[in-house]
Amino acid sequence: MSKFLSSLCALTLISFSAFSQTAGINTAYIDKSVDPRDDFYQFANGAWLKTAKIPGNESAWGSFNEIIDRNNDNLKKILEECAADKTAKPGSNRQKIADF
Repeated sequence: MSKFLSSLCALTLISFSAFSQTAGINTAYIDKSVDPRDDFYQFANGAWLKTAKIPGNESAWGSFNEIIDRNNDNLKKILEECAADKTAKPGSNRQKIADF
């Protein structure tokens, strides 16, 4: 069990360092045609509300779904890269992740 946990921890650390994302507010979702003093919700979310498509297999969709999808894509890339790395030293984090 400890090998599994150490591999999982290593995978998490690599995911944080390997795929840096910009943090903060996505300004593309802001509807600048709305005065925030009149309707802040519409100002902050208006462009997203106009363009967002809820996938057919989902009952709801939002920024957390986008984050989960992006993280899953990043983790898949890390796993595939580690699995393809035949030069990883035995016992290294990359080798443990490849084994995982």
